Amino acid sequence: MQRAFILVVVIALLSLLLFVQVDGNQAWLKVALDATHVPIFAAVAVLLGVMLRRVDRPGPDGRRYLFAFILAFTAGVAIEYLQSRTGRPAALFDVGSNAAGAAIGLSVLALYDSAGHRVRLDRVVRWMLVGAGIAGLLYAAWRPLEAARAYLHRASGFPVLVDFRAPQDLYFVEIQGHTVEIAELPEPWALHPRECGLRILHGADRAPAVQIKEPSPDWRGYRVLAVDVTNAGDAELRLVLRVLDATHDWSHEDRFNRSFAVPARTRKTVRFSLEAVGAAPADRPMDLSRVANVMIFGRGPAVEGEFYVSRVWLE
Repeated sequence: MQRAFILVVVIALLSLLLFVQVDGNQAWLKVALDATHVPIFAAVAVLLGVMLRRVDRPGPDGRRYLFAFILAFTAGVAIEYLQSRTGRPAALFDVGSNAAGAAIGLSVLALYDSAGHRVRLDRVVRWMLVGAGIAGLLYAAWRPLEAARAYLHRASGFPVLVDFRAPQDLYFVEIQGHTVEIAELPEPWALHPRECGLRILHGADRAPAVQIKEPSPDWRGYRVLAVDVTNAGDAELRLVLRVLDATHDWSHEDRFNRSFAVPARTRKTVRFSLEAVGAAPADRPMDLSRVANVMIFGRGPAVEGEFYVSRVWLE
């Protein structure tokens, strides 16, 4: 009866990952949802470890933790496969999070069992389990710490939305082009030595596009959105700036769209009135306290060239 109850609880925990979905595109929410794999699989692994406990066999019991880990890991792979069959993409990182959670849970269980003299664990086995738990904690902490660093960097730079001086500037950015990298601006356009920008090589089959998926959202108190771009190619580059807020309905009429051109071999700062941005939706004012997306993308026939975005900021 105890084992049957444990099995029901394990299935219920795994069902949370399979059936519960939360809407939202914010990076912190995605990281938080991915992080739930860790405590869920820690609990699953502990329950499996308890279920596999053989009280009628005294002596070393280290194999039980290995069997519990294998069962938990197999369940994690199965969950990812089932998710892929329901339209939700499987993620290798989630498989790693499942394994990390199982390792953490089993290391805690081993320490608890050993401290209570429920089992006798060889010292090497004990330290292997502790090491696996520590490795699981480091893996589990990686993405939350990365997200926290990116949000802190974003907040410390405001009213600059992005300036591409460090790799964390790419955290909230999605880019389209043949080659994309943070690179030094060529000498004719650099304002100071080693000035960097986002370099995009584009071609006739792929126009340049830079999307800030989650900018600092509250633009109230500012009057201008400025974009510093460089067209290092030999042909004029026609672009569109798009801005939308959190309540955008994804229609063309419900956002700010403004075309502009950058002549060949020219660096240019283009400024857009936030009053015009706020008045852009056809049937409502844009909520400038909840700006959700900024995008700069090529318009018209795509051409080969080299395009830099140095900075996007508010004034």
